[in-house]
Amino acid sequence: AQFQDFSKALECYKLTEGVNKSYALRGLGLLYEHGDGVEKDYKKAFEYYKLSEDEGNKGAYYNIALLYYHGKGVAKDVTAAFKYFERVVEEELREGYTYVLVEVENDTKADSPFDQRKKYSVVSESIIYGEAYFYLGVMNEKGQGTTQDHQKALNHFKLSYSYGIERAKAYLEI
Repeated sequence: AQFQDFSKALECYKLTEGVNKSYALRGLGLLYEHGDGVEKDYKKAFEYYKLSEDEGNKGAYYNIALLYYHGKGVAKDVTAAFKYFERVVEEELREGYTYVLVEVENDTKADSPFDQRKKYSVVSESIIYGEAYFYLGVMNEKGQGTTQDHQKALNHFKLSYSYGIERAKAYLEI
């Protein structure tokens, strides 16, 4: 079952902000980035991700990196994006996407909600790692935000592909 009432999610995130502020702030960032229950606003999303990071949420690194890379809600800065993508893989990110966890927690068909949350968290972690390695590969290949290094790029594409990111395969076949 999918969690579709994003306005209710927004209300819940705001209520839990004091209890687990870093997760609530990241959750609010996700809602604003994707326009779920609120008007899409990349600037607000970036602000919430930065606040989440300030509160110790390492999961926000990936979101911040993407916004810097694409210049959404903040000036495009590939050097900053590169640094945040590196932080994702260096910090051994274990959080997964907040909205995936919300969907699973509200799935009444799950035999064991704890096991399902754990399963989905691992899937999300793989996606985040794989995507971070993919972006690092592209940036090393093009010299974006770092010195161009084809060997590092190849290693990052291999790691990305090992996490199931199929588009990395095209860079391995060159």
